[in-house]
Amino acid sequence: MRLSTAVDQYLADARIRGLRPSTLDAYRADLNILVSLASVQFADNVVSFTPDLVRTYLRTMAGKGLAAATLHRRRASVSGLAQWCLLRRLVTEHPMRDAEKIKRPRQLPRPFSHDDAEQIEALALTGVEAVIRLLLFQAGLRVQELCDLRVQDVNLGADEQDGALRVRGKGGKERVVPLTPDLWHCLRDYMLAAVEIDRLGAFLLAQRDGRPWTRRMVGRRTRAWGRSVKLDKVTPHRFRHTFATRLLEEKADLRQVQELLGHADI
Repeated sequence: MRLSTAVDQYLADARIRGLRPSTLDAYRADLNILVSLASVQFADNVVSFTPDLVRTYLRTMAGKGLAAATLHRRRASVSGLAQWCLLRRLVTEHPMRDAEKIKRPRQLPRPFSHDDAEQIEALALTGVEAVIRLLLFQAGLRVQELCDLRVQDVNLGADEQDGALRVRGKGGKERVVPLTPDLWHCLRDYMLAAVEIDRLGAFLLAQRDGRPWTRRMVGRRTRAWGRSVKLDKVTPHRFRHTFATRLLEEKADLRQVQELLGHADI
C-alpha cells in the first residue's frame, strides 16, 4: 500500500471518530510532509514508514525553527498514523521506536485584568457581535466550539434561570453549559431577530450562504474590539481564561470549572 493511501484512510477513520475538521486539516498537512520525505528519500510505500523515516522527519521539522507546540503536534500526527498502521499490520516494527519525545510547553493562562475586561464589556456591541462577546465571556467557549454551535444546541428552557448550551468539545465530547441571565436574554433576542437562523440545523453564527463563521472571522472581531479600547492581544482564548478566572474568584469548585471548560485533565 502507498503511504499516501494509508494517510488518507487513517484520516478518514479519524473523521468518523469525530476529530474536528481543523484538527484533521492540521494532521493532513503534517503527514503530507512525511509522505513527501518518504517519496524523495525512500518510496511512497508503507514499507518506507520506518524509525529511520521518522527520525529524518523529526530532524527536518526541528531544523525549521518551529515552536515547541507545533513540533509536539507534528510528532503526535505521525504517532497516530504509526499506531493505526500497527493495528492493521501494515508495518512490522513500530515507526516511533526510539523517536525523541518533544515536551509540550505549558503556557500560563492570560486572563484580562478587571479593568480591561470592563472596557471590552462596555463596548456598545449589537447583534451577532454582542452574542459572540457573551458566549466567550460568560460561557467560556473555545473559538471552534463557538463556530460549531447550531440553533438546536441552544435550549432557552422556561425562563432565564433554566437555559443551557450543548457544546461539542475536543474529540467530539459533549458538555452542558448553563446560560447566565445576560446571555439568555441576548441569545433570545438574537434568535428572534435573525431570519437566517430559523432552521434548527442552522449554525448559530451563520454567514450569508449558511456556512458557519470561521475562527479567523471571530479573531478579527475580537482584535477590532481591542483596537477600540486600545488593548493588545485581544484573542478569543483570553476570554476563556477570563471566564475560568472569574469562576475561581467566585470560589467555584475546581471540578466544576473543569467540567464547564470541557478539560479532560483538572
